[in-house]
Amino acid sequence: MNLYAVGHAIWRRLPKGPRQAAYARLAALISPRPDPTAPQQATAPWIVAGVLRAPTGLGQAARLAFEALKASGEPVFAADVTAALRQPLALPPIDSPPIPEGSGTVILFGVPPTTGHALRAIGKRALAGKRVIGCWFWELERAPDFWKRDASLLHEVVSTSQFSCAAIAATLGQPVRQIVHPLTAEPLPEITRTGHLLPGHHFRVGFACDFGSTTARKNPLAVVAAFEKAFASKPDTTLSLKVRDPSASPAVEAKLREVARRLGPRFELVTGDLSREESLNWLANLDLYLSLHRSEGFGLPIAEAMRLGVPVAVTDWSAPTEFVDDSCGFPIPYTLIPVEDTSGLYALPGARWADADVDAAVAILRYVRRSPVARATLAVAARERIEELYNIRRFLEQLRGDA
Repeated sequence: MNLYAVGHAIWRRLPKGPRQAAYARLAALISPRPDPTAPQQATAPWIVAGVLRAPTGLGQAARLAFEALKASGEPVFAADVTAALRQPLALPPIDSPPIPEGSGTVILFGVPPTTGHALRAIGKRALAGKRVIGCWFWELERAPDFWKRDASLLHEVVSTSQFSCAAIAATLGQPVRQIVHPLTAEPLPEITRTGHLLPGHHFRVGFACDFGSTTARKNPLAVVAAFEKAFASKPDTTLSLKVRDPSASPAVEAKLREVARRLGPRFELVTGDLSREESLNWLANLDLYLSLHRSEGFGLPIAEAMRLGVPVAVTDWSAPTEFVDDSCGFPIPYTLIPVEDTSGLYALPGARWADADVDAAVAILRYVRRSPVARATLAVAARERIEELYNIRRFLEQLRGDA
């Protein structure tokens, strides 16, 4: 009998929360510690670290930061830990020279309990003399207590939304600065959107989620329910769900297969890792991006849709409220409910999140479909909102501590 295989199988059966806490304790014991001689404030050269080749939100956050620093002419280097953290190497490597020794700032994009593992992959020699900042993300009102261990490995913790900053600060007992996503750092490919304002246009609703982030939080079945209730007898409507890692939730995947059989060509289930250009084209050709999430630490696909000029309708709770209001989108009312998450990731005492009003979403879907001029007006406002809040200038000011 392979004892390692047996032990690994037992380990994987443990609830995700306790498993992560145990991992954090072990990683903290063998990880590099913060260098006391490092600069007291973030300064160049910059080393952007993270799962830079993974097709995930964490990977995209790191890539945006790298591109923003590069576009601004700052000396920037990449430290890719995708392979070390056993994430898929789906994207090409970033062209970057070796990390220079000496002072500077490392910005590590990730979440506990992976901090220690990532720092070991970067290496003590590269970290020596550098200020190490962890850019973390969390989706509930308070982060898990075991995050304190990972924080002890860093000089500072930051996040990209006020909601996430407050949640992490409540656990760490220390201030957490906001450093916005520099969404405008990514050049947009040429995308052709034809016929969206013409009579007879096929109305497309979409939602993207990673099942590894738990379907309980992302809530894709509520999107399906709202669409079916709104357009039960409308053959010129389509629901497109872009799902990464569907095998992470076999029960929900099976239900989506049932939806595909029920709706036929009116339902698209897009799986697999798309290229960045393919993902942006998928987003840009929606008429409405609908997210009935229960909580978000930021909501990157929502912001990306807005930047592409796609109207959004989203649960009016957690981080997306910082950039979506009724002047540039459709906030959906909700009720706060206790968290129920079988994965164990969000099973924290007293935790709560939002249950979006599906009937309100139905009304919005019907309104947006019959109001192409309103769609066009909101599209402009949405794009302007993102460019105002999430640009390279604000990112650099906050990173340096000037804002």
